[in-house]
Amino acid sequence: MFSARPLITGILLVSGPHRSPVGPLRGDGWTPPQPGLHSAVPAPRRMLLRVLLTLALIAAGILIMNLPRIVKTRRVELPSLDPVFTLEDSGAIPRDSLPTDSARVMDALDEVDDPELGFSIVELGLVHRLAVDSLGNAGVLMTLTMPECPFSRFLGEQALEAVAAVPGVRRVKVTVDPSIPWDPARLAGEARERYRSVFGNDPGNGR
Repeated sequence: MFSARPLITGILLVSGPHRSPVGPLRGDGWTPPQPGLHSAVPAPRRMLLRVLLTLALIAAGILIMNLPRIVKTRRVELPSLDPVFTLEDSGAIPRDSLPTDSARVMDALDEVDDPELGFSIVELGLVHRLAVDSLGNAGVLMTLTMPECPFSRFLGEQALEAVAAVPGVRRVKVTVDPSIPWDPARLAGEARERYRSVFGNDPGNGR
């Protein structure tokens, strides 16, 4: 006949202080453990293990309760960008022997590279309109390859600095307007060649 006493006694041995299982249990044929075996782990160490286990369970409970807050998906926000913005500055280099015209200003803009694509804003076709008057005042209207371009202000500032560094330029106005349509047909130079090599066709002529 199955007896539950050995099972209950085993639970008592693990769970806490107990009395030596002698007497009635011997009548069932159960042999008590030899002295010292059930207390192989000293009492202070057992108490320390219980304390550590309790603390671990409390920490796990706190972690579970706060898990939704920890793993809560956060919305990734793009940098706030003005749809259209204008930057202005004045030139600081006196006029030299070369004319201060649109061709010279365009050469300066050709030195401004898109940090992501690796081509100049001229090769990418971002310079939509350029005007330079007889007094040396320059105006640049730019677009972007995509309205959400994170480098829009950076490109506008770099274009402003490049034009302001042209000898003879007095005032500079750079406007970046992402609403101006852009397509691969505006590509030029190395950017256009790269497009052909990647896509295997000519982007057309959008200029």
